[in-house]
Amino acid sequence: MKKAFFLFAGVILVLGISGSAFAEGSGNGTEDSHNININIETFALLAIESTRTSEITLAPKKPTEAGFGYDFKNAKDQSLWLNYSSVVAKDETRTITVAATKSNLPEGLYLQVEAKEANTTNGKGELGEAVSKAVTLSETAKEIVNEIGSCYTGNGHKNGRNLIYSLNMDNDKYKNLFADDKYQVTVTYTITE
Repeated sequence: MKKAFFLFAGVILVLGISGSAFAEGSGNGTEDSHNININIETFALLAIESTRTSEITLAPKKPTEAGFGYDFKNAKDQSLWLNYSSVVAKDETRTITVAATKSNLPEGLYLQVEAKEANTTNGKGELGEAVSKAVTLSETAKEIVNEIGSCYTGNGHKNGRNLIYSLNMDNDKYKNLFADDKYQVTVTYTITE
């Protein structure tokens, strides 16, 4: 009886091994398959684009008649464009902030920047929303575009968001305004990672 039991157990073991060898993709059937792994990584890129250089000059208009001060109304520049590309994880968004280096601008003189609506001719995706008004530049980073998802704006001048810079003066502090050709501010844009 013991011999029959061992013989029966041996036959079941051999059949079990043989069956599993045929079950694992032997390629001898009428159908076979394999897996393809696809990797999409998150990333964020940002650039400032222009037709010439990204260095701009802002200057108010000098008065032509006695009794008037500098006119800052047209001390503007709109030659720069903000390009960006982004792929985010599901249910996440990115933000673009802007900050300026500490400047030697006199008290009462200040810079502002506004990001216009995105040009979608060459861009696609969730391009985000620009903040609704001009941002006064300071050392503290401030949001200028938020709710950015997976997108791309297109590359180069006239793609992405047009940046409108303006130089303004609080006329109550006009006494602090002095001629100096060394006023310079470095502006930095950062897209969250």
